[in-house]
Amino acid sequence: MEQESLSAKIAGYISERAKPKLEELTKKAEKERKKAADSPEALAEVEAALAEEEIALKIKFEPAVWLTDAARRAGQIQFTTHPIKFTNSQAKGASSCYAESGPQQPAEMLEGSLISTASLAKLAIDVDGNAAALDVAALLQLEQDGRMLLKYIQAQDAEPLRPFAKSDEQLADWLEGFGQAVSVAAPSSHSLAKQLYFPVGDGQYHLLSPLFSSSLAQAVHERIHSSRFSDKAKEVRKAKREEKFHESPTVDYPNTAVMTFGGTKPQNVSQLNSRRGGKVYLLSCAPPVWENRNQPPLEETVFSPRQFSYYARKEVYALHSHLKECLAKSKNVAIRDRRAELVDSIIDRLTMYAAEIQHNFEAGWSGKTECRLIHVEQLWLDPQRGLTDAEFKVERERNEWQEEIAARFARWLNRQLEGKLWEEEEGRKLNVGDPGIREWKSLLEKKLRLLKDDLEAFA
Repeated sequence: MEQESLSAKIAGYISERAKPKLEELTKKAEKERKKAADSPEALAEVEAALAEEEIALKIKFEPAVWLTDAARRAGQIQFTTHPIKFTNSQAKGASSCYAESGPQQPAEMLEGSLISTASLAKLAIDVDGNAAALDVAALLQLEQDGRMLLKYIQAQDAEPLRPFAKSDEQLADWLEGFGQAVSVAAPSSHSLAKQLYFPVGDGQYHLLSPLFSSSLAQAVHERIHSSRFSDKAKEVRKAKREEKFHESPTVDYPNTAVMTFGGTKPQNVSQLNSRRGGKVYLLSCAPPVWENRNQPPLEETVFSPRQFSYYARKEVYALHSHLKECLAKSKNVAIRDRRAELVDSIIDRLTMYAAEIQHNFEAGWSGKTECRLIHVEQLWLDPQRGLTDAEFKVERERNEWQEEIAARFARWLNRQLEGKLWEEEEGRKLNVGDPGIREWKSLLEKKLRLLKDDLEAFA
């Protein structure tokens, strides 16, 4: 029953291939008949020619005839999991690699800690070679109950093709012809392919040619694309934006990069590369950026791009995005509350940032010659220095530094927002004196009074 169903799919596929050609012939017939409408003799000639052409076309798409032609052309393509042209699209004539997945792989590869093509339970099979023969590839990828026609060919099982064959000899020819798409008679490399000598001991080497796994790239592409653009992912993200519950989590792949293959003609590399638009996602393999510091801030101020500005970049971006969005909206309680939350988050970042410096470094680090930090920030960030520096202790206990730190923070935040806010409609930068921005300034003044109280807690 399985083979009969696959046979029906083969017949349907060939029929679908014939439809565009027949439609094209029908359009051509209409034009020819209009041209010869005034002459019965010419019209008769046209009708005869069209009838002959239609017969030839139908014969061409008879299953036995079409399969014979397809088997002849199968050698022009190669089923592969590791296409050679990902290494260099000009490496023509070199052999690609077809690797089986699942149980066929060694147990140590399947159970290992490294992700490779062998990690995939089901491989996405790629095709390279002559693009004009990709219809043969589509035929061999027809499947029923999870088993492709390609697998029957590999197993030398011709049953799905038997209903179309006129003889056992023809059936054998088809198996041999289609088998060329998955076998390489004499594997070869290319001068443009990557090659390296790998030492195996006793002065001996293996010559290796590393190949790109299009199947693994396809699995990664499908997973990332689904997490970003599937209907379910959009539904989950919408619920998150609206602060509503959803039973499924959001899935993100941060810091991905994209590599392109094939330029404007990705089909010249492989079939799957063409489907991906030539794009391959690259996951970040950079080491984590730890928040804790291995040295105290030694430059003139911590309110610099490499210090607190970087530390609080996400919170600042959220605030300026909110302000920009709200300029075009009427103000309400929800907008003001949200703005207050965002300012609070930046101030929280500042207090955490200061606490981290105050507790992670040895007392007196700000008094070393290499430290260029301004004095008021030394008083703020190195409280334990007073244990060995009496003058520093007295100056710190006056608490005059707190107001200056609060003012420096306010000026820093103003600069951040003035540099980032942009009113697209008028094409001009917004400054903190514009309507709408003035409101958050008054809010900030209140927050700074609270910040001063927080700073006193570290005195």
